[in-house]
Amino acid sequence: MTKKLKCLLMAALMLMSACLFFTGCDKITVEIDQKAIADANKTSEILKKYDSFMITATDEERSIGYYADDEFVFEWSSAYTTASGSYKEYHEIVADDYYCGISDGKYYSIVYAGGEMDTSWTDDLMVNPDLFVKETVKSSTEKNGSIVFKTRLTAETMVELGYWQDGLYDGCYYETVYTMDKDTLIITSIKETFVDKVTKTKSSIEYVLTVNAQRPEKATEIYNHVNTAEETRTATVVFDPNTENEKSESFIVPKGDIVYFYWEGDYNKVYKNAELTEVLTPTHTNLTADEDVSIYLIKTEK
Repeated sequence: MTKKLKCLLMAALMLMSACLFFTGCDKITVEIDQKAIADANKTSEILKKYDSFMITATDEERSIGYYADDEFVFEWSSAYTTASGSYKEYHEIVADDYYCGISDGKYYSIVYAGGEMDTSWTDDLMVNPDLFVKETVKSSTEKNGSIVFKTRLTAETMVELGYWQDGLYDGCYYETVYTMDKDTLIITSIKETFVDKVTKTKSSIEYVLTVNAQRPEKATEIYNHVNTAEETRTATVVFDPNTENEKSESFIVPKGDIVYFYWEGDYNKVYKNAELTEVLTPTHTNLTADEDVSIYLIKTEK
């Protein structure tokens, strides 16, 4: 091989290596407008383009997910633990300002009194916009109609936004890889890795978006339970009973549901009867609606 040919070959190899290092030759670096992406991935915006969608996620311990169409949003989880108990299965549905779920075979209705139920989270299933716009973009490339971008979210930012307590996760951060459609900006997959500098461990969770998805059977079951119950009962919340400020709110729920009561305001004495002799604690105001059920709320003077 001649010296000139060797030089040309080496130059070609160096050029190829440079392409692979920077963009892979067929990838193009693109600018990312995180606010525009967050807006494009709102549930309401995705449903303008598709009849429905489903987000499925898996991690080391459980499977979780969301389904949405123009009638309701459905959330599910397996191996779910809350302050009030652990469940092998946990499903919730929000439809027509009504919140209902099923866990381990038992239906429950969630009653919000003293204000409207907060359903803003149902429009931000794909990303949390408050966090998303604060993530630092490390790289962003486009190939074959898809954009792939990588971000980092640090402990300092999480503390600044009020999600973490200062000092609790010093040095920890999230590294996330997003893939989205170049034209619609809809994110099709997310791989999120939490780098725990305190315990020196890493854990990952992956999300996948499927559009025009079929309704899950559990979602249909709960929706039918909410909307076609043959027998119903009334759940009532009474504020300031036996005073001039007394007011009440009533809700219709399917018979037999466990009713979870939530309310706004500084009411920290809870009773089961109008005579205020049967005491309930704020964390144990779950009553079974075999008959009409009521709770009575009193403020404690400061």
